[in-house]
Amino acid sequence: MILAPSSTAVRYGSLSCALVMCLSSAGCAHAPTKVIRNHPAETRLTELAEPVIALTEKPNEHYWLRIAGGQKRPVDLWVLHNRHLYFSERLVTHVPEETLLCLIAHGVAHNDLHHERTRSVLHWLQYVAFLVGNAFIPFLGLGYLVTAPLTDKGASSLQEYSADQRAIEYLTALG
Repeated sequence: MILAPSSTAVRYGSLSCALVMCLSSAGCAHAPTKVIRNHPAETRLTELAEPVIALTEKPNEHYWLRIAGGQKRPVDLWVLHNRHLYFSERLVTHVPEETLLCLIAHGVAHNDLHHERTRSVLHWLQYVAFLVGNAFIPFLGLGYLVTAPLTDKGASSLQEYSADQRAIEYLTALG
């Protein structure tokens, strides 16, 4: 499961706190705070990922596997759009290669299934619907702030399951 660091909800009302909790538990991950360039483990990650990437729909596409450090909260894996996978330095240095291979397969599955793009389109359509509705009913547009985290949580749950299934397919094919 990909975890998201929760945001500090100090000085905000109860609705804001509820929104922050929904957003932070939605399964999406924020970008890492500091990227460690040319980390020695990046080569090992790339070597582990090559057989998994060969099983994807587009095996010739390049994946960016990076090590991130400096984060205050322990998030171990970020799957970002355009085939970017970030691993925490703590994860890469303390976890066996079999576990890293499973996490790489999971991250590659998210990208192979176009989950980031699907969520972006879903959010855009939802935003436009509330914006148009706001023209007829005042303050309806604020409904987006309530429903977007709920939609994201629902989509994220389904996407996590399908990414797990695809990762299992990759790992089974690798033997």
